Amino acid sequence: MTAPLLIAVFLGGLAQRATGMGLVLVSAPFIVVALGPAQGVVVGNLLGIVASVLVYARVRNSVEWRMLWGMLPAAVVGVVAGTLLAEKLPTAWAQVLVGVLVLVAMLLSFLIARIRHIHRGPKVTAVAGAASGAMAALAGIGGPAMAVLRTLTRWDHVGFTATLQPFFIGISTVTVFARVTADPEAWPDLGLGWLAIGLAMLLGVALGDVMARRLRARMVGAGITVVASLGAVWTLIDGIAAL
Repeated sequence: MTAPLLIAVFLGGLAQRATGMGLVLVSAPFIVVALGPAQGVVVGNLLGIVASVLVYARVRNSVEWRMLWGMLPAAVVGVVAGTLLAEKLPTAWAQVLVGVLVLVAMLLSFLIARIRHIHRGPKVTAVAGAASGAMAALAGIGGPAMAVLRTLTRWDHVGFTATLQPFFIGISTVTVFARVTADPEAWPDLGLGWLAIGLAMLLGVALGDVMARRLRARMVGAGITVVASLGAVWTLIDGIAAL
């Protein structure tokens, strides 16, 4: 278990509690480099489930359930489509795809922040849900599509953060099931590595709980962007080298 991977998981747990998302976005590139695309996506989604459960316990009273049920069905369709595509890609190309998707997500989040808002209707949320599900299955990162939805619709931070937790629990569970069913070898055998990863994530969530009360979400978001971008570039270069 490499130090960069554990640090990334720690920072991802911090981001998940402070902003509602970010664990997989920050840690996925490092996990993919360490374990490979298939196992990396499974581990990333498993961590996402645990982190979302921990955060949900603190924010469950603010969940917008109507929005959640509008996004989940489309997200499941996206997971299935993403899993089918992932099974067709060679390992190196899958790793390159992870790096590219993270970088594109970062760029889109920056550009879309400048666009005027749109109505958060059923069609918009369904498209965002499907995109989130597909990216969760392909690269283990379902958060960027949701971040775009929040920016475009000006979804308030409290409701957004709370609603994302059961949403991520749902799509991550479906993603793990779909990826392992399609490829049983995608389930990683990490031994004590599971304990190290779990402790790193729990420490990150605990610190994120403190930071959520003391720091602005924009400051935490800037840190997420930097770490995720560095990880994406590393994953992209490593994947290209393996082609």
